[in-house]
Amino acid sequence: MARSGVVQNIIPVMAYASGTEDISTVTQEFMDIFQKSIGTVDESIKVLRALASPDAKLAEDLEKYIQNCQTITTGLLEWMLSSERYGISKYLQADGSALVPLLFGDAHNQKHTEAESSG
Repeated sequence: MARSGVVQNIIPVMAYASGTEDISTVTQEFMDIFQKSIGTVDESIKVLRALASPDAKLAEDLEKYIQNCQTITTGLLEWMLSSERYGISKYLQADGSALVPLLFGDAHNQKHTEAESSG
């Protein structure tokens, strides 16, 4: 949870919604949704290309739009992975993956509990 008290990761939201604390299960569910969404985008691109193909100018504009969407998405991912804001760079592996520890619990309440028990 961020200092603002706002959850900034979908994993705890999904865990809460499904009523489980098994991070492996929730992470796999997220990856399944993520992979499905990639497939949906890829299929949408194919359909749009087919629809635009009779019009050369429209097809050219569509390709520029697709490339720009891909550039923005890649840029956001690269920024997120390297930004100090999220601190993920320290978890990056040689193969480009990231092993990020996920913590469950209410960090805000834990801090208050720790402060009360030490005071």
